[in-house]
Amino acid sequence: MSNDVYLMLDGDGKVVPVDLGPMMRRHRAAHVEARADVIDPAAALFADPAFDLEETYDVAEAALPGADVNAASYIGLVLREVELNGGGGGD
Repeated sequence: MSNDVYLMLDGDGKVVPVDLGPMMRRHRAAHVEARADVIDPAAALFADPAFDLEETYDVAEAALPGADVNAASYIGLVLREVELNGGGGGD
């Protein structure tokens, strides 16, 4: 069985497998899209060298849940590194 198949009782009291995959995928996609709408603008601020990193982090931390701040700051810092260093990786 896939991860999204659950055992449920039907109207006759028999246990039947029910694939909740399509519903779960729609739910996950909506959740990911909502988080991206928040993380993307914050990541852009972190990526922009015109903004102070500490001040940007403080503002983001006050406005966003912790996981979103961490995601936005990581994405932004990676983008800033690529922009400033040409994406060479420094090896």
